[in-house]
Amino acid sequence: GPPFYNEQEPERALMQLFNHFQGTKRMVRTGWIPGRYQQHELDTLAEHGYMTAAMLLMLTSTLTLPNSLEVLDMPLFHEAGKLYGGGMSVLFNVRDESLKKDIDLIRQTTIDHLAESIGYPETRKYFLANYQESNEHKTDGAKLHLLVGRLADQIHGELIRRPTYTDRDREHREKAIIALAASISAADVQKAAQQFTEATFSVIEGGKLRRSIFRLLEE
Repeated sequence: GPPFYNEQEPERALMQLFNHFQGTKRMVRTGWIPGRYQQHELDTLAEHGYMTAAMLLMLTSTLTLPNSLEVLDMPLFHEAGKLYGGGMSVLFNVRDESLKKDIDLIRQTTIDHLAESIGYPETRKYFLANYQESNEHKTDGAKLHLLVGRLADQIHGELIRRPTYTDRDREHREKAIIALAASISAADVQKAAQQFTEATFSVIEGGKLRRSIFRLLEE
């Protein structure tokens, strides 16, 4: 479609952009559907993004992480890319490479379309660069963002409906979470990520998370 941005009406363009971001409150993370969750158990892009940002804030506040503010922005831009697709490839559900390419195309088209509406060149450049970094998972900051996102998924699953954990789940934890924390290059960031990961799994496996949240709801 035509770009939102119009040099004669920059405020209108921004309002349209904000209206699109509102959609993250309604768009569920559709990648959960082929797995083990029902429609009413799905979290939205906004819910997941907020949880991820909160976890990143707790971790980065005590670390000497380069560009920590940019890392805190990653959930915003990353979830925006799923605005029209819902993030179909989460967990271990999508194995079809052609489908993955289609999903990536939807995300990139979404980001390009949203970026068009930003009338300030530097902001548009930052928007695109931040999204790209969060998607490539090469920097320590991007790896940390991906790690806490996956830990947030573990917490969500435990709270919504405690799954019956299988060898596939354990393999996912080892390869997609524990190994990811170990791949972070900065020693202090890696240590913090590993400790945070271990603590999260300890709480989940001990059933403490479910007991604490249900006790809170009963009060």
